[in-house]
Amino acid sequence: MNVLSEFYTLNTRISNNPICVTSDKVNMDNYQSLISGNIEVFNFPIVFKQTSGKKYTDILESTTGSTLVVSDKLIKLLKENNITGWKTYPTIIYDKYGEEIKGYNGFSITGKCGATDYSKSRIIQKRFVENGPLVDIYLGKHIGLYSWDGSDIFIEEGTLFFIITKKVADILKKNKITNYEVINLADFEINVATIELMCYNCD
Repeated sequence: MNVLSEFYTLNTRISNNPICVTSDKVNMDNYQSLISGNIEVFNFPIVFKQTSGKKYTDILESTTGSTLVVSDKLIKLLKENNITGWKTYPTIIYDKYGEEIKGYNGFSITGKCGATDYSKSRIIQKRFVENGPLVDIYLGKHIGLYSWDGSDIFIEEGTLFFIITKKVADILKKNKITNYEVINLADFEINVATIELMCYNCD
């Protein structure tokens, strides 16, 4: 069995329709702490305000990258199915008219795994524009399962890549959760140059 096929990355869809929210209490210095469940430094509830969009989805967009605000429906599903690796925090959300939006929760991911080893990925080449250059691409995301805590939802070490198990992916699909997309880790692709640049900046 291909172990990678049992896991997926989790992202919101790229669209202008979903409600997008922001908070002046969440910024580039602290949002990673909020996402990963290190919430002791925050004063709650965190107030979010609508900035754009018009469609109420189960996972709202955020102007602060990966900050997650999710619906009561999604929280209920996670609880009913004993999904691990997450917790909520108190929020108040206002629409663009100043009216409170009910039915949403702040969402942190507490599960963890080790960093991806791209030396285990296969390198393929793709041409993204007609007559353009061939680009080296890593195919397959070999996350650090050696330090995976066994959670159903978790974050890769040193990144904000959200990873879910096949169990969670199946639950999201079956219950028609809105505004998300998943990529099986066996099919995950990323530009080799992007990873090299990230490694260079880390050094």
